[in-house]
Amino acid sequence: MAGSGPPFRSHLCRHTFATEWRNAGGSLAALQAVLGHSSVKVTEIYGTISDDLVEREAARIAEVRKNGTKNGTDS
Repeated sequence: MAGSGPPFRSHLCRHTFATEWRNAGGSLAALQAVLGHSSVKVTEIYGTISDDLVEREAARIAEVRKNGTKNGTDS
């Protein structure tokens, strides 16, 4: 029977999508729009990020400070 899986499955998929979005560097504001939330506060619960993303962002910021460029490029 279609839809007979656990009731939390769609929420789990939504949470997984949102977490992957953030870990790939997607913005919280864009995710808010994709998920259709009226408040970014609601979207923040989906915004879990990995330690790897934190490390990549720290390295990116260090590079920007070192080179004085945005996103590590000369644009």
